[in-house]
Amino acid sequence: MAVLATLATEAGEREGASAGGAAGVRVPHLARLRRREVLTQRTLAQTAQVARPTIVKGERGRLISVQAIRHLATALRVEPAALMEDEE
Repeated sequence: MAVLATLATEAGEREGASAGGAAGVRVPHLARLRRREVLTQRTLAQTAQVARPTIVKGERGRLISVQAIRHLATALRVEPAALMEDEE
């Protein structure tokens, strides 16, 4: 979970999130991992208990919340870091 906290903080700094705004993280591996499990966006959304538009946003390279990443990782049976960009 420390990885998520660090990435959320760094993402907020990179994206200029305000102190009261929600920080997010990109999940470039989401679509690949979803397809690996042979899940539709709708099925993954139901299993992970997140809104389907959240999955669409993530697969299109937009930021999604750390909480959503946790739920998606659990549903996909991976660690949250597996969904996110590698730090360079």
